[in-house]
Amino acid sequence: MPSWRWLTILLLMAVPAVARADDVFDFQPVAEGVVAAIARPHRPANGNSAIILLDDGVLVVDAAATPSSARALIAQIKKLTPKPVSYIVNTHFHWDHFWGNQAFLDEWPGAEIVASDSARQEMQQLGLGSLQLQRWRVEIPRLLETWKASLERETDASRREQMRQRVDQWLAALPELKSMKLALPTLTFSQQLIIRRGTRTVEILWLGRGHTAGDVVVYLPKERVI
Repeated sequence: MPSWRWLTILLLMAVPAVARADDVFDFQPVAEGVVAAIARPHRPANGNSAIILLDDGVLVVDAAATPSSARALIAQIKKLTPKPVSYIVNTHFHWDHFWGNQAFLDEWPGAEIVASDSARQEMQQLGLGSLQLQRWRVEIPRLLETWKASLERETDASRREQMRQRVDQWLAALPELKSMKLALPTLTFSQQLIIRRGTRTVEILWLGRGHTAGDVVVYLPKERVI
């Protein structure tokens, strides 16, 4: 068992970011060929991802919260490498980790979506993703009217700008929420899946219930990165 204090916890690294003004994610290098994609503030709330370059492709940890965010992530990945995305790992079943799956399949139809058996089962049986999507399709238009009314009454300039951004971003998200397709994992495992591609080894581990019943950890033993 490695000494955990020496492991790099990938998504919490505070290192210089590589990003342009129009990027949705800040790319933060963690190790050779390993990048943390830290989501910038956005509505609907976006999730962080990780990019792992394999010898013959790319493995992405978590697919972003929406197809549009995923497409932005894909565009940034293409600036990083010409390699195709071969694997998308959904670390658990919450919407902000798998709603972007379809965008990756649209770009790379042969890519495998990886998750634990439990996470896929939760996506199907608990239905949080699809139920929340249906709720948003109904509730967000109602909330937008409330937010617009509040915006008209607000007198503080800073507060008005924050509220205006919220309204604009949710208005832009509505068409996407109405047409979104949810893609389920295509490759699942019970406890451990090891992907070996040339010099890169990626261990995807189910270690028991965590945030959800299906949580997985992605570990790079050579680089000592989680």
